[in-house]
Amino acid sequence: MNSLRLFHISQDDTIDVFMPRPSPSHFQGLSQDCVFAITDELQANYFFPRDCLRICIRIGSATTTNDAAEFFAHSIATSIIAIEHSWFETLCTTSLVQYEFDTTNFTELDENAGYYISTKPEVPKAKRLLHNIPELLLLHNVELRIVPRLWKLQEAVVQSTLQFSCIRMRNAQR
Repeated sequence: MNSLRLFHISQDDTIDVFMPRPSPSHFQGLSQDCVFAITDELQANYFFPRDCLRICIRIGSATTTNDAAEFFAHSIATSIIAIEHSWFETLCTTSLVQYEFDTTNFTELDENAGYYISTKPEVPKAKRLLHNIPELLLLHNVELRIVPRLWKLQEAVVQSTLQFSCIRMRNAQR
């Protein structure tokens, strides 16, 4: 039995069919339009308003003991997500929609990020409204960190052995 579950998180609650679209520029190897989905394990990385910048970190199999101790000291979470303080109020008042897909047409794009793609139109098999995002993050064993700026953390994370995603960093304050 296939236990893979795939989701798309959105602020738009009116989507009946996800149509393939051009891929973001950082996936230059993709030549076809596609529908993006995220695994159940990593969907919390997208429990944020679309333009909310964030750094998501996890301990992976290649993570050193020193990096785990430095970044996860005093944390029992399996993931830490940091956002800039200017986004916290928006995060607290945003509602999202979790769309779930049948996995048949999807192929893995990036295991570390949990990305899957389909080149076909996809009709969600389920739709769920998500509210109280900070509490939802806790339920997914994510520690939310609020910081003044993300740049120093990004510099440290990219030099580490952690699994990480830096999302919407073009919106970061300098």
